[in-house]
Amino acid sequence: MSFVASMRPESACALSSGRSWKRSLLAALALAFVVAGCTQDFKPAASTPPAVASTPVRTESWARNGGAGYKLITDHYTVFTTLGPSSTRDGLNGFLEAARANYLKLTGLEGAAQPASATHGVEKRLVVYLFASREEWASLTEQITGGASDTYLKVQRGGYCYAGTCVFWDIGPSTYSVAAHEGMHQFLYHSLRQTLPVWAEEGLAVQSEGYQMRNGLVYFDARDNGSRMMTLRQVMLQDRWRPADRLLAMSASDNVQESALYGADYYSQLWAMLLLIRQDPQYAAGLARMLNDAAAGRLGEALGIDGQAWARLQHNPQAYPAVVGPRAFAHYIDPNLPAFEARYRAFATELAKLK
Repeated sequence: MSFVASMRPESACALSSGRSWKRSLLAALALAFVVAGCTQDFKPAASTPPAVASTPVRTESWARNGGAGYKLITDHYTVFTTLGPSSTRDGLNGFLEAARANYLKLTGLEGAAQPASATHGVEKRLVVYLFASREEWASLTEQITGGASDTYLKVQRGGYCYAGTCVFWDIGPSTYSVAAHEGMHQFLYHSLRQTLPVWAEEGLAVQSEGYQMRNGLVYFDARDNGSRMMTLRQVMLQDRWRPADRLLAMSASDNVQESALYGADYYSQLWAMLLLIRQDPQYAAGLARMLNDAAAGRLGEALGIDGQAWARLQHNPQAYPAVVGPRAFAHYIDPNLPAFEARYRAFATELAKLK
């Protein structure tokens, strides 16, 4: 099902993400493989009623080191930018507002009206920086990421999210694709008290990418992602398929280490996996329970992991996905992994138009 929202220039919002190593490092690594989910011949789903999300923007001046800029304020976000009025800046405002509404539909977390972090003194509005140049972006990156800056400075397109803040630079229309993917990480960070398994979070992020813009509206549809579908075809045709048990235990850094040339494979397979999960009523109900448990802070308890063990996992970038990923899938989605694997591969074959 697609989601439709207005792209009026006066609409605005921005996105940020990244509470810990999981969100910050994964975001940086993932950005190398974010691809626009656009196709040329698009028709909005006739059965989907239009929905409008529009928020007025209050524009203020922003005094910063090295120059001046603009501060764009909405109900949910504060955007700091060095871009003057432009198609990227003005269009991005409405796009991000639409994306936020789409996240609510994808996750069912409508009850998360305020970020979970707001209870810890974080301002209601989330923060994003949008720079006119990569040089400006790199300068702030060095300031806010500290010792991790070398990792983030390797990002070649768009930007990243770190410690609750998104930092982008203008790469034209593709800026929207980066923002749609990373925005889901930000939304989950501020909506959940515990981190989802990596496969679930990254899978939801790629579900957020598919969109089209027509006549001043943006239409979100997770299936409308030609780039992920084309990559999935190559995965299957070139025998690069990773079985579900491997995907469930992987981190984004594992993906880069295993396949530097084919990093996008990981995301295309998670795209297919989450499409299958979301379309099956029983699987979808399990995903909803997982999200609700993570929002309530009872994910570890539901998985039978005691508090001390859970705390240790939270600080171990390799053990967390390896332990929590498979266990969460068996608990919430399907305990019969071989049966799921057969169904998953058949679904991916049909999705990639190879059957």
